[in-house]
Amino acid sequence: MVLSVLVAMILTPALCATLLKPLHKGEQHGQRGFFGWFNRTFNRNAERYEKGVAKILHRSLRWILIYVLLLGGMVFLFLRLPTSFLPQEDRGMFTTSIQLPSGSYATAEP
Repeated sequence: MVLSVLVAMILTPALCATLLKPLHKGEQHGQRGFFGWFNRTFNRNAERYEKGVAKILHRSLRWILIYVLLLGGMVFLFLRLPTSFLPQEDRGMFTTSIQLPSGSYATAEP
């Protein structure tokens, strides 16, 4: 636990300060290699997400209706499904088979 506290209080802030340095004016992140690809892909997906949220907010009544329909469908299916995973024949008990090495007796302990 002490090690976890030390990492959280000392090493993590130092690592964050190293990795999250602010960019100076006119400076850009590298656009080559894995990190450049990752940054481009992340930014493209973030823009798509923003556009999708904006579309939903502009047509909020339609999306609320879709949500209510989906919720009603789930309630309908929940009520139609069987209420138990166990069949009615279940007696509430189970049996096991244990085989001890030959020459041992039932109360043998390790």
